[in-house]
Amino acid sequence: MSQLRTLRCEFEDCDFSGAALFASQHRSSSFLGCTFPGANLFGATFEACRMVGSNFEDARLDSLVVVGGDWSYTRLRKQNLAGLDLEGVKLVGADLFACDLRGTNLRGAIMSEAHLGPAKLAKADLRDADLHGVDLREADLKEAKMTLDQAVLFARCFGIRVE
Repeated sequence: MSQLRTLRCEFEDCDFSGAALFASQHRSSSFLGCTFPGANLFGATFEACRMVGSNFEDARLDSLVVVGGDWSYTRLRKQNLAGLDLEGVKLVGADLFACDLRGTNLRGAIMSEAHLGPAKLAKADLRDADLHGVDLREADLKEAKMTLDQAVLFARCFGIRVE
């Protein structure tokens, strides 16, 4: 299925284990509750797609392109997403545990209740991202960009009272 193109297609609870989806292009398609273990998504593009509840653990996501869309409740544990442009992507409740998000553009992303654990967010752009309910205590935020309101939220994670 390499170089596959989908437009407004719907996939629900599909198993893409080991699928070769590299350089595939998906626009306004839905992958709801799908699993991608061992799938090769190198250079795949997802534009305005709904990926709700899908599992990308152990999938190859190098050079992935994501343009908007809803990636809520996806499982992306330990994935290398460094340098991706995820501006405005909906990541509500996403499992981003130990992900490499260094230099990633998360500006305006909706990340409420996302699980980051010891994620690497150094030099990431978090400005205007919705981080409500996100525990940032274990995340590496060295040189990350955030707004003053977000910095206050970060301080509160450590029990600091800001007045």
